[in-house]
Amino acid sequence: MSEGMEIRKMAIVGLFCVWMLPDAFRAAAADNLRISNERIGFSLSPDGRRFELGFAGEAASLSGDRGLFDMMVAVGSRHEWGIDPAAQSAAVARDGDALVARYAQLHHAGVAHDVSIELRFSLEADAVACEARIDNRSDLVIEEFWFPWVGPFRGLGPDPAKDILILPDGFGRRVENPGAYVLKKHTAYMAPDQRRVLACGHYPGGAMSMNWFGIYGGGKGLGLLSLDDSFQTTGLNLARDTATGLLSAGFVRYPFLRKGDWRAPRSLLRLHRGDWHDDGRAYRAWADASWWSQSPRPEWVDRMHGWQRIIMKHQYGEVFSRYKDLVDIFEGGKPYGITALMVFGWFRGGMDNNYPDYTADEELGGEAALREAIAEIQRRGGKVMLYANGHLIDVDSEYYRTTGKRICLKTSLGSEYREAYKFAGDGTYLRNFGAREFVGACQSTPEWREQLIAIGEYMASFGPDCLFFDQMGGVMPYLCFDPAHPHAGPALAQGPGKNANLAAMRRALIAGHPGRAFGTEHVSDCLSRHVDFVHSATFGTSPHPESVPEVFRSTFPEIVCSSREIRDEIDHVRRMNWTFLQGWRFDVEIWRCRGDLRQAPAYGAYMAKLIALRDRWPELLMTGRFVDQDFFEMDGPIVARGYTGGNRAAIVAWNPTTAEQRVQPKPKDELRFVEGATVHGALSPGDVLPPESVGVLVYER
Repeated sequence: MSEGMEIRKMAIVGLFCVWMLPDAFRAAAADNLRISNERIGFSLSPDGRRFELGFAGEAASLSGDRGLFDMMVAVGSRHEWGIDPAAQSAAVARDGDALVARYAQLHHAGVAHDVSIELRFSLEADAVACEARIDNRSDLVIEEFWFPWVGPFRGLGPDPAKDILILPDGFGRRVENPGAYVLKKHTAYMAPDQRRVLACGHYPGGAMSMNWFGIYGGGKGLGLLSLDDSFQTTGLNLARDTATGLLSAGFVRYPFLRKGDWRAPRSLLRLHRGDWHDDGRAYRAWADASWWSQSPRPEWVDRMHGWQRIIMKHQYGEVFSRYKDLVDIFEGGKPYGITALMVFGWFRGGMDNNYPDYTADEELGGEAALREAIAEIQRRGGKVMLYANGHLIDVDSEYYRTTGKRICLKTSLGSEYREAYKFAGDGTYLRNFGAREFVGACQSTPEWREQLIAIGEYMASFGPDCLFFDQMGGVMPYLCFDPAHPHAGPALAQGPGKNANLAAMRRALIAGHPGRAFGTEHVSDCLSRHVDFVHSATFGTSPHPESVPEVFRSTFPEIVCSSREIRDEIDHVRRMNWTFLQGWRFDVEIWRCRGDLRQAPAYGAYMAKLIALRDRWPELLMTGRFVDQDFFEMDGPIVARGYTGGNRAAIVAWNPTTAEQRVQPKPKDELRFVEGATVHGALSPGDVLPPESVGVLVYER
C-alpha cells in the first residue's frame, strides 16, 4: 500500500472514531483498557496504538490510532529523522488507577533498536496526567520526544473551521480554524511539508509566554498543560497532515539522549466544557503550588504611568543627546504625566554596539555629568532607568575575544548562533551591509552571571532608580550543545539559566536597596516574576484581529507590563486606547527613541488625558487586579475589560469603531454603579461612547 493510501486509510479510521455513537464507541473499545472517573474516560488499545478520550457516558471526543508520542532520532550523519509511530507496539497494563504502555523496543527504518519507553496515564478530575520515561541503550540519538502527542483528529466541534486555537504567543493569540493557521506555516521549500506542516513556538520566551495552549469548539475544550518547573526549552507544537488535513497537537522536548535514562516533564490533557479561562486557571493553580512567587516592587513603579525611552548615542556613532540634556528631556515629558526616563545608548559604544562594555562616554559628558543629570532629575521628582543587554555579546568586542567566544551559545555542530541588528543613518550602506553581529551568552555559565552582576553594580554607581536588563525575559530559548558548559542538556541552558540569573541579580543588586527597581524586556511567566515590570515586545501589544492580551493578563495579572512601538502621531489614539484598556504603562519611543515628547505634542496631549482618567481610580486601574470579564458581560462592538480592588470594580470600555456605540454592560454580581467618565466627561451605563474612545464605569459591591 502506498504512503498516501495508508494516510487516507488512517484518516477514515480517525474520523469514524471521533464521531461514532455511544453504543458503537463502547463496542469498539471493548478490547481497550480503560480508566474513568465521574468526568472523563480514557482508554488505550492493548498495543498502545489507539487511544480514546471522552466525557463520562458519552462518545469519544478525541481518538487516534498512532499512539500518543512521536520521536525524532539521529543515525550517523542524518538528523531529525522521524520514526513511524504506527510501527511501534506496546504492552498496555493497569497499574493501580493508571494505564501504563511499555515499549520494549523502538522500531525505526526496519530495525529494532534497544530503546525502552514507558508511558503512564492517570486521571485527575477532568485531566489525563501524562508521564514518560526513556531508556536508550542503542546507538540512536533521541533528539526530540513529542509527548503527549494527541491526534490525528478532525476537530472538537462539528465544523473544525469554527474551532478556536488559543496560544500564549506573547500576550495571547486567538485563531479561528486551527488547521488553516497551521497550513500558513508551510515552508514552501525548507521542510518536507508534503508529509505534514508544523507550527511550533517555544517556551520560555521564544514567542510563548506560558507553557500551555488549547483548542475549543462544539462546547468542548482541550487544554494542553506542561507542568515543568525546570523551565527547559519546550515546543508548543501543532501539525497538519498534508494528505488528510487532520491535526495533531502536543509538546516537544529536546533530550538529545545518546545513552541512558531520561524522564519527560509531566503534562496534562484537560477535556472540559469551558473555554480558555478554565485552562489558564488550572495552569496558574499549578504555578502557585510549585514555583510562582513575586517580590514586592517599589511603590513608585505601581504609580508610574510610563517612561520616555530614548537612545543617547546610536550604533553607528550618531549622538542625539548628551547627559546634560536628560534634564530637559525629562521636563519635556512632565506636563503630560510621564516622569521617568528609560535611557539607552548611554555608554561609549552606543546602542547595540560593543556589548557587554557599558562604560560611561566622555563624548556624552563623562561619568560625573551622568551622575549629576540623574541626581537633578530625581530632585525634580523624576525617575531614571539605565539600560544594559542581558543576552548579547558583540563579536567585535574585547570581551568576546577573551571570554565570550567560550561561554556563548553553541549549535550542535559547535558553531555559534549569530544575531545581527541593522541600524542605519541617512544612507544605504549600514542598512544593507553594516549590521553588527552578536552571539548570545549561555545563561548557565557562571562567568556570564558574574558579568551581569558586575554590569548592574556599575550602573548602580550612578544612582539610577532602576536597573534594566534587555532581553532577559525572552528571546528564543536556544539549545546549547557546548559540553564544557554546566547545563545538564541542550534544553536546560537558557530557561533554567535565566531563571537562576535573574534571581541572583535580584539578590545582589536589588535586595537591601529600598526604592531600586528591576526591569526587563519580553514577557514570560517564569522569568517575569523576578522583575518589577516588563517592557513588552511581544504579540498583542498592538490591536490585531487575533490579539487577546487577556490570556496572559488574566493568568498573571500581577505583572506590570508596557505598550510598545507607539512611535509618532500616526494611529497613536487607537494604540493608546488599546494600552489603556489592557492596563499597561506607556512606552514613549518618539521616532524610534531618537526624539522625545517635545517633538510630539498631539501624542503627549492625548496620553495626558488618558493618564488623568486613570489617575481618578488608581486603586482599580493601576494597582487593581485585571479580571477580564469575570463579573460582567458586554454585547456589541464595545471591547471591555474588568478590574477589581477592595469592594470596588471597574469596567474599562473601548469603542474601536467610527460610530457612537452604547455602553450597556450586564454585571453578573450584585453591583451598584457609582460613577464613570471618559476623557470628555461623565459616563453612565447606557450612555453612548464616542468613536475611537475609552470610558470607565466604577461599581461597588
